[in-house]
Amino acid sequence: MPIFWRHIHFHHKEPRLAMERYATWVQRSKGVQLNISINTEPFARSAVENVEAIMELFGPHLERWRSLQIDRVALQNIRILLDLLKDGSLPLLERLRVVVLGEGFLQSNDADCEWLGQFAFAAPQLKEVELIGVAMDFNSPLFHNRHALSIGVKGFTKLEPQAIKDIIHQLLRQSPDLKQLFIKKPPTLIRPPYQKPLNPPLINEEPFSYPSLVDLHIDLHGAVHDAIILSTRFPSLRSFRSAWMPRVTLASWHLPLLARNSPFPSLKQINLFGNRHDRKHDRYLVDALCTLTSLEWLGLEQFDMSLVRVANALLALGDCCPQLEALVLLKCTRVDLNQICSLVDMRLRVDGMTGLRTLRIDGGIDTTAPELKVTKAWLEQRVEDVTL
Repeated sequence: MPIFWRHIHFHHKEPRLAMERYATWVQRSKGVQLNISINTEPFARSAVENVEAIMELFGPHLERWRSLQIDRVALQNIRILLDLLKDGSLPLLERLRVVVLGEGFLQSNDADCEWLGQFAFAAPQLKEVELIGVAMDFNSPLFHNRHALSIGVKGFTKLEPQAIKDIIHQLLRQSPDLKQLFIKKPPTLIRPPYQKPLNPPLINEEPFSYPSLVDLHIDLHGAVHDAIILSTRFPSLRSFRSAWMPRVTLASWHLPLLARNSPFPSLKQINLFGNRHDRKHDRYLVDALCTLTSLEWLGLEQFDMSLVRVANALLALGDCCPQLEALVLLKCTRVDLNQICSLVDMRLRVDGMTGLRTLRIDGGIDTTAPELKVTKAWLEQRVEDVTL
């Protein structure tokens, strides 16, 4: 059966006039699973009649629906469609995407999101949910088995970080098997400027542990990251990304938390940002790195590499973080290449350690030192990609 028979797109202003063609489509699809996509056009005129015509033809085949995409449709029209699905059963539905009209790429205002309530149909196989511009009651059993959730909510940008953290914790508690969570704000044409995070507030609550999440992407400001990091432990998290960054960046004042709570023992990539004006937290760097036992990529930015506590952390990388493959030093000061060579050599000698494959040092090196050329040649013999 050709793949295109699986995809049904409703994009006519008068879909009733095309029902004969859609009926032929259903007949020829011969029981294959269907991917249903409805955009705003069928709602341009006679919304109720058009959607009723669609459901009259495809409603008897709910058991074949594999995905449902409602794309840029006004909220009242989304409710019309969902009312027609009320108490229905979609046993094979795996993916649901709902985008409210006005959530296009050019939209940049911060209007509140719309409340959709609960979905009142059964979808026991639902794994992926994407909601943009709408909020709903996540206590619905519909969401308890999902593995991936993507939410784009304009209203999030108006909430305090602690309130967003509480919402995310609620989602996690309702979804014990969730593996991917993407919290995003509606896209705009303007890329927001990078803002250096401020010291996070102290939180005395016991960390909430969520063992199943593997991939977390939060497209919101740094204070939200702080609220989540300070209150949550993700034992299986491999990827933690933020708005425009491929990996999470934590400041030096997060180091005590990393050392104490070990929130990300499975994390693969992290960037740690030092504070030139306050080095007191650097003493936790060794213990923090030792909790990142699955790390493959490490960035250290604006650290004073001559401080004993930082030098000890660099030395500790010789026998901790066994999977580390890439080390990047950005805008650090007083980098000692002898220490770097010792680290590279130690990882090659210690059993169970992965040798470094990428070494990048941007700043902090005396480029006039006569031994620089020899040192670089020594490193290039042992590390695949070296940039000094």
